[in-house]
Amino acid sequence: MHKVIRAPRLVEATITELQESLKIGDFTCRDIVQGYIDRINAYDQPAGINAITEINANALTRADETDVALTTGKEMPPLFCAPLLVKDNFDTSDMVTSGGSIALRNSKPEDDAFMIRKLKEAGAIVLAKTNMAEWAFSPRESISSSYGRTANAYDVNYVPAGSSGGTASGVAASFGVAGMGSDTGNSIRGPSSHLALFGLRSTLGLTSRDGVIPLNFDRDIA
Repeated sequence: MHKVIRAPRLVEATITELQESLKIGDFTCRDIVQGYIDRINAYDQPAGINAITEINANALTRADETDVALTTGKEMPPLFCAPLLVKDNFDTSDMVTSGGSIALRNSKPEDDAFMIRKLKEAGAIVLAKTNMAEWAFSPRESISSSYGRTANAYDVNYVPAGSSGGTASGVAASFGVAGMGSDTGNSIRGPSSHLALFGLRSTLGLTSRDGVIPLNFDRDIA
């Protein structure tokens, strides 16, 4: 008789739920990260969502490192094994950062944006980058010259708003447990409302914009 291996429950899972499943040994971090990668491959392009621009080639390695750390019995960082989606205007040293423009389609930064670095230090895994309105300019929809149009995950005939529509549709489709966006005029709040998500636009100056492609220095919030 073959042993039936259960898959992690990823649809609308929370960070706490995933971490609890790891602590009791139901799954490994690799199981969780691979599960999200499988969902992206199964639904993003085949369903016409087009939220994801690139899957991080190092994500499974980070997952394996997390699994090893879990065996030591030491206290884990607060976001351990949290697979995150990151808007394509945040610098990532191991992935392309295009800002939605074909002009930067092959641009790979030398280091991570400050907030990405802090998320990694907290144990999060950058799983994938997400499409956005080009240069974060449009609050209406998320179309880029580098990756095309992102659709609403609930109905691909509708828009996810902009400019963080790729992150919003990706999280709504459970391609990651949470996501990073930026907001100048409506770019976190609009996509969140279109995808029935909680989105937080922080207070100007309280979060770092280091390594985030700018639109308007007087209003940009990452």
